[in-house]
Amino acid sequence: MGRAGKTLIMGSLLVLTVSAWFLSCKQKPITEKIKAEPLIVLPVDATIVGGVAIDQLGEQKEKSEFAEKMLGAQMEEVKEMLERIKTKANLNLPEDLDRVVFGLSKVGQGEPTIVALFQGRFDPAAITSAVKEEIQDCTFEEKTFDAYKYTVVGQEEDDWLAFGFPASEFAVLSNDEEALKTALGQFKKPAKSVMDNKEISSLLGNVDRASNFWIAGLVPAEVEESAKEVPQVAALGNLKKFSMMLKATKGVDLELAGYCTTSDEATGVKDAVKSLLEQTKFFLGLMPQAEQLMKLYENIQVTADGATAKLSFSLSEEEIKQLQEMFAEMQKEMGMPEPMDLPAPVEEVE
Repeated sequence: MGRAGKTLIMGSLLVLTVSAWFLSCKQKPITEKIKAEPLIVLPVDATIVGGVAIDQLGEQKEKSEFAEKMLGAQMEEVKEMLERIKTKANLNLPEDLDRVVFGLSKVGQGEPTIVALFQGRFDPAAITSAVKEEIQDCTFEEKTFDAYKYTVVGQEEDDWLAFGFPASEFAVLSNDEEALKTALGQFKKPAKSVMDNKEISSLLGNVDRASNFWIAGLVPAEVEESAKEVPQVAALGNLKKFSMMLKATKGVDLELAGYCTTSDEATGVKDAVKSLLEQTKFFLGLMPQAEQLMKLYENIQVTADGATAKLSFSLSEEEIKQLQEMFAEMQKEMGMPEPMDLPAPVEEVE
């Protein structure tokens, strides 16, 4: 074989190698893309989106236990049912659940449509069986869409929940069957999603989605109209978008932002929020725990920068413990039962 022939073969092999590499990149598994950007499962018409970093919350054991006990105090039956489902479905929470993202569509048009994506490690058959055992007054219909199995839960001729497991590490849930099918379809042939919604995708640039909890979206027109009917908060009617981030690494940091059209509108929002805080502060000052509550107000900052108004609030770990103890004392004074077994302060060992 001559040099020209060898060169031709080498060139052909090089082209094939580069092509194979390129195709392997282009054909990256969809599940990997969804892991990297889970919001692509949410509908394009979603106007509010949010997320929870469950794996991060697990690092805050005391705060998680405190929140669970508060929930259990109000919904003991629900808590017991969830515990039974966890046992039957081989779910180890929160370890088996990493992240949740959700989107709301048709807000202000009756019941909003909700789509939620859960990322973790699941046993679909065990979870479905456990749910069926626990919720016996509902109907369960197994269906298939585009090779994906899903379950529709109904009650009295009304379908109110649908869920499916497009992959072992993902679960999708919605209160609308068509919305669920659209979300499942994203795992096979991605179509337009909320990330193609410019109003939402541009807003996400202001949000740290690594926060333990975050939410962002458009302010519903009904909220704008209602606010403008009350003189004290009329300025809040100028809010067009909002975002909130909650971080609980050491202590708690909360940031709530409202986005207006002009800087004057943002200043008006800032002034309205400050006025509301002052009114609340007056009433709290009449309570026996006034001194402790007033100190919390020192942690609140309300600012305006350009067309954005922000409220920031932070609590240290020590302040959280003091707040828990104060609420426990208030319960005793009001003669309420003590549903929460507050975690005892950790004593340092010398």
